[in-house]
Amino acid sequence: MLKIEECEKAILENEFSKTGEINTGFEWINHGYYQVKDEVSEDVAYFITANDDIESCELGRFFVPKEYRGSVFSRNAALEVFGFIFEAKNEVWLEANEKSINFWLKVFEKINANVKEVGDYKYFLTKIT
Repeated sequence: MLKIEECEKAILENEFSKTGEINTGFEWINHGYYQVKDEVSEDVAYFITANDDIESCELGRFFVPKEYRGSVFSRNAALEVFGFIFEAKNEVWLEANEKSINFWLKVFEKINANVKEVGDYKYFLTKIT
């Protein structure tokens, strides 16, 4: 079972710095720092929401440590993140990168949302009610 909980920015900075692939970025506006944990295996992923307003937010970062990438956990964690966001929001913005695009396209097939590509690797997702 996966569980999402808020966490300190320092935890994300520490995890992100282990691979040097991404960073927490600039000081996000109306942001939240979260971790997704598998309560059985203790696998973990991290994400940041940004530009959070009443109707929408941006999935500013999504990070899965290398040892969990390509696993069922990484996809399930992403699905859980969208479920978590769509509990409170109707719209999500996501900007993928070239390395992660195939992962996100597979995730998009599994979520209950309209997905619109609005630029190179940029997506706007609307919750289906």
